[in-house]
Amino acid sequence: MGFKERRLRRSMRDPVRGEFRPTGSYFPHPGRVPMQEMLTGVVSGPGVGPVAGEAMNDLRHGRAIGRDVLPVLVDRADPAKMLVLWDELPAYDSRAEATQQAQQAAEQARQARQTRGTAEQATVDAPPEVDPPPDWARTLISDLVDRAVMPGGHLADITTTIEYGSSSHETWHPATAVLREIAEVPLPPEFLPGPTATMCMLTLDVSPPSGAPYTVQVRQGFRSAERRAQIAVPGASLPVLIDPDNPRNVALRIP
Repeated sequence: MGFKERRLRRSMRDPVRGEFRPTGSYFPHPGRVPMQEMLTGVVSGPGVGPVAGEAMNDLRHGRAIGRDVLPVLVDRADPAKMLVLWDELPAYDSRAEATQQAQQAAEQARQARQTRGTAEQATVDAPPEVDPPPDWARTLISDLVDRAVMPGGHLADITTTIEYGSSSHETWHPATAVLREIAEVPLPPEFLPGPTATMCMLTLDVSPPSGAPYTVQVRQGFRSAERRAQIAVPGASLPVLIDPDNPRNVALRIP
């Protein structure tokens, strides 16, 4: 304890132990070396305050760093006389604090990486989102199931344009058509009979028994990739049936 501290202690008429809660600081002599720092805050104790007070910080050891409460000796007769009991505080260890901060930062980084990895893995493991089937597909499947054409609810080798025509092709006229283009129609896997089954949109150049040729599009399901490769070959001539009541209704005549 220095001379000033001993003189302050002797000047106290009614000293009691209390506490000092720092709220701020300032430098009374900024240009002085070594620099001095004054702590400002709230002093309280038995029969004292809370009142505002200030005390010189112990910059030699940094003992006020990171502390919310400092032990003090305060004069009840004059609370402005307050002495911080620095000797009761452990010396400030800057190395230990820096090491602790580094460990905390490393732990936070590990947790962030683990959280990010878990989220990425969940994205990888999540099943791919499948768009709901279009309205025409739901209508078609329901119609085919109701008529026992497709009891299992799966697409088969059946021309889907029958939803627009009659339930029988017996009165339809045979003709030929050239497959100009084929495009796959996306459907959820549960609507298909197997992993390689597909629903396709066929663009056909139809040559009717009488009249001028015309182009139509029909939807056609295939049970397997092999079946599709045998039939749906662009440029191939395919046998078809034409609805006499509506020539736009065309069905592939598949054996």
